[in-house]
Amino acid sequence: MLQKVDKNFLLLLPLGFIGMLAIFYSTRWGIGLNQDSLFYIGGAESILRGQGFSYLQLGEIRTITKWPPLYSLALATFGMIRTSVSDGARWLNALLFAVNIIMVGRIVTVKTARLWPAMLASLLMLMSSDMITYHAMALSEPLYISFGLAALYFLDKYIQRASIYSLILASLLVSAASLTRYIGVSLIAALCISLVIFSKRTLRQRLIDCALAGLVSSLPLLLWQVRNWQLSRSEAPLASGAELARVEFQTHLIQGRHLKPALEAISSWLLPLPLPTSLQVVGVVVVLLVMLLIVIRSDRGGNTFIYLNVTYVVVYCSSLVFFISFASRDIYFDSRYLLPVFVSTVLVITICLGQIPWKSKPVVRIAITVLCVLLPLSYIQRAATLVRQAHQYGLGFASTIWTRSTIVNSMKYFPTDVRIYSNLPISVTFLTHRQVNALPYKFDPNSEEPYGNYLEKLKEIGTTSKDQRTLIFYLPGPIPCFPSEDELGQTMTLKKIATGPEGSLYEVLP
Repeated sequence: MLQKVDKNFLLLLPLGFIGMLAIFYSTRWGIGLNQDSLFYIGGAESILRGQGFSYLQLGEIRTITKWPPLYSLALATFGMIRTSVSDGARWLNALLFAVNIIMVGRIVTVKTARLWPAMLASLLMLMSSDMITYHAMALSEPLYISFGLAALYFLDKYIQRASIYSLILASLLVSAASLTRYIGVSLIAALCISLVIFSKRTLRQRLIDCALAGLVSSLPLLLWQVRNWQLSRSEAPLASGAELARVEFQTHLIQGRHLKPALEAISSWLLPLPLPTSLQVVGVVVVLLVMLLIVIRSDRGGNTFIYLNVTYVVVYCSSLVFFISFASRDIYFDSRYLLPVFVSTVLVITICLGQIPWKSKPVVRIAITVLCVLLPLSYIQRAATLVRQAHQYGLGFASTIWTRSTIVNSMKYFPTDVRIYSNLPISVTFLTHRQVNALPYKFDPNSEEPYGNYLEKLKEIGTTSKDQRTLIFYLPGPIPCFPSEDELGQTMTLKKIATGPEGSLYEVLP
């Protein structure tokens, strides 16, 4: 059995290598960047400069508390051996994609002792457009998935064999995951719940295991949060109000708009073709029912690893609901936040398929064959389109629309005494390598509590423009916490001096 598993493992290595090549090919223009990426990269650069986990904002060094540190630490490590942190992020995420592809296939191989379900699982990981997108960007999801997969694997080993080393290793991996993404607290909860429910030891031993695992997995995160609390208390706010989004717990219950993106994400996992919303609902429900039947039919020996993943998905989604309802309203059930759910879904389905005996009825064998063919085929077209477009144009702020922008390039060479405002100031600062101020917030982006004096601050920008030349670079797309272009025009006199797909540049007239 062991020799068979090792041989199958070697057959998974080429898929991991192809995954690495796909990321390198997709990031021809550099690792993809969004707003969060800038904090991770900025934090890593700050660590390399010896300034701790911080970010240079509006000429001031600001400590980072909203984003956990481990991904930035990993980037700093790669940054020491590469020419830049961004280049290091490209290599790190390419390696993580290979690791995640191989790890999923390896787990399925161990749980089923079959090659074909393992190949299917690795192929779905490799050809998922969501997996490619978020591995091709400087985001913490790839590292979090690696830690989470390994943690669940060693937790399952402990439940099966009661080896204390597996429990400690699983707890340490969960701790690392929570320092990579704060939603990793869901892994801490899933770890403790699983030890109590699925362990074969006595109730007293289960509770002791739960207490030990909970302490090891949560203590580093608790110490980090104490650091955040202490620094947040001592750091004065910026005059512009453009803070690093400090999170305060308030009640703002989840709404339908937070859940709506989940339908599109899940339908892209399960349905071969894009469909209207009403048909998406029907299609997703039908496929989920079929998969539930597969799970029920395959559960011959009660594979604990399946239950661990189901428990984790339930706890993870519940944690998202909690964070949206009480911490930050700018979180959505979109493809990024549901990426760990996708990985667990792939694991559960492929393990269940691998456990169904080939002696089943012909209709069952035909259904399995059709599913195993249609799913990869439905993925490959979207993946190929994504990789081709990313290779041609780049991703996020590393795309050619930004790197070749005449507006952005012109702002680099304005005199230093020219004041620039934007509705995405941190990103524009990164692109222009100069200080860019934030437009006044209409409301807090986390709690959506309105700011009553934002109109006065807008008018102040207009009245002070007679003393200092002032420009506003306004990016398109809904960023609701900032005033709209119409509101800007109603509050001050603006002259449009340049426009393009990346945004519009206005001069504020006295």
